[in-house]
Amino acid sequence: MFHFPDGSVGPARQFQNGGQVYPRSFLRQRPNETPKDYATRLAGIGISLDVVSVWSTATKGHRFIAAGSAVPDGYTNLEPSGQFDVWDGAAWTQDSEAMGRVVRAERDNRLRACDAQALPDYPHADDATRLAWLDYRQALRDLPALAGFPWDGDVNAVPWPARPAAE
Repeated sequence: MFHFPDGSVGPARQFQNGGQVYPRSFLRQRPNETPKDYATRLAGIGISLDVVSVWSTATKGHRFIAAGSAVPDGYTNLEPSGQFDVWDGAAWTQDSEAMGRVVRAERDNRLRACDAQALPDYPHADDATRLAWLDYRQALRDLPALAGFPWDGDVNAVPWPARPAAE
């Protein structure tokens, strides 16, 4: 339910506030708008919500329910903190396997980008260059064994080995 500036309470409707007419669609939460931003936007025009936020334990999707009502099955009032959160039945936990898949996918892309340099008949300038490419590829393959893996799934936080200079 919405608490309107004129003191009325009710469902979404067209309303006027401060000489401005707001359509019912203005009251809908916008795509990618966080619950906090949504409430703040409405508060900015004098509307308060008599609702609480809940999140799907399966999809992490957000919805509002009336304040004081029971949290529906399959939902929680605990907000997930990131893209790698999974519901364990009582709390959100980090899915380190999913984080690892993200880092490994980027690592695999970097390996594919230099597959040709690993071929025995690739025309390297010298043996030192060939060895630099082989060492680089080995360092990429060794990343999952490093301390800190999977770096919360943030590929920008991974200590990527330096790619050898182009020939």
